[in-house]
This record gives sequence, C-alpha cells and structure tokens, in this order.
Amino acid sequence: MKKIYTIVLSAAMLIAATDAFAQLSIGVGYLNSTLTTTYKGKEQDKEPSNGLYMGAGFDLPILGENLKLTPGLYLSLLTGKESTTFLDIVTLQSKFTEVAINLPVHLSYGMDMGHAKLFVYGGPTFQYGISSKYKVDGTAATALGVIAADGVIDNYKENDMSPFNIYLGGGLGADLNNLLRVTIGFDYGLLNLYKGDNENTKYNRYNFRVGVGYLF
Repeated sequence: MKKIYTIVLSAAMLIAATDAFAQLSIGVGYLNSTLTTTYKGKEQDKEPSNGLYMGAGFDLPILGENLKLTPGLYLSLLTGKESTTFLDIVTLQSKFTEVAINLPVHLSYGMDMGHAKLFVYGGPTFQYGISSKYKVDGTAATALGVIAADGVIDNYKENDMSPFNIYLGGGLGADLNNLLRVTIGFDYGLLNLYKGDNENTKYNRYNFRVGVGYLF
C-alpha cells in the first residue's frame, strides 16, 4: 500500500513539473467526518468529528480548458468529544484526534460563465493516517485487561484500525475571476479499516467538506 502512495505522489509531481500549463491552487477547508462501526454484527453509535484540511493541487488540462486532471497533497485534522464504547464492553468519555495525509486524484469538467467558471469533479483520494487516538481521563480497565494505562487509546494499535484508506467521491466548485476557488464535496471510504480477528466487524468513514483556495 505504501508503494501506491509513493507512485501517485511521484506521478503528480512529475506531471506538474513538466507541464507548462499546470495551474497551482492552495486551499483550506472545513471537514465533517463520520465513523460507522459494526462490532460482531452489531451496529454501534456513529462517531462524528469535525476539523480542517489544507494543502495544494495542480490543474492539468487534458482536453482544452474544460477537462482537467487535478492531483494534490493535503493534510487533514479531525477532533471530537464523545462517549465511546470499546470492544462492546466499556463506555468512556473521550476526546478524539486524527491527523492524516491525503492524495486526491480528481477529474473535473467546467464551463466558463464569464467572471466565474463552474465545474464538477470526482475521483479517488488515497489516505494515510499519521495518528488516530482517543484521550480518556485516567486508566480504562476491563476483564480483558488494561485498555489505556496512560489515558491514550491508539486506534492503530489497541483498536486494530488500519491507517490506509481509499475514498471515492466528488462535488461542485467555482473559480471566481481566476483567483479564488470554492468547492463542496463528499467522499466515502471504500475500505474496511478494521484489521483485527473479530468476525462481522467493520470500520468505515465518510466525509463532507467545504473549501476555499487561491489560484496562481
């Protein structure tokens, strides 16, 4: 999986460096994310979180100025406070924090409307999680042993969650006076993030996002 991310990033940077017509955009945005969990066939409460993302992308014309390929590199941060059930045994008040690197590769088609260019876009986003943790007060202990001796539950270790995900999504956008870009979109995680041994257990995530960027 690491090779996939390396290939995608290398290809994006190579194309951007060799195409004289590539347009750079730098942007930030609001991110609303939901984690859905099924533990041994039983659906758990959804876990919402909010945050932001920031990064850059390159618009590479394919057929004229209407059809474009846009690879990018973004950093996302999610946080949330909630009651979280672990292993269907213990419920804790916790603070959630997740940091991830995102590599979108989107196709877009736009129409020039004068001072604005409207477009639709879609495609995959490859994600690698740098950190995903719950912070709880004190020690969480159950009959199975200590879950978080230091008050921190690492999803990639204690909850058997994979840091890799692939989203598929799309949205709408507008370039205003060829200076500002406004976008809204939705992404759905295609992979089951649970990598443990429990049968009929799934972790899936989907995101809504709204962003604004500056075009160079």
